[in-house]
Amino acid sequence: MNFEQKREEFLARRREERMKWVDFWANFVRTHPDAEWSKQQKMIIDSQIQSARSFGMDPKIYLHIKGEAR
Repeated sequence: MNFEQKREEFLARRREERMKWVDFWANFVRTHPDAEWSKQQKMIIDSQIQSARSFGMDPKIYLHIKGEAR
């Protein structure tokens, strides 16, 4: 099996995993009260914000490294 075939198989597995997660989450949202799943979303979003704040790199430098500086 060559690199391109391995890559395609990997990407196909990732797509399948993402779609399973989307289906799971959509079902969860439909079958649970808003207060329950929105509380969970808040925890995720708050942790992402906290992580971004503690990243320790100036946003301009980060964008420059990524090649997205304006």
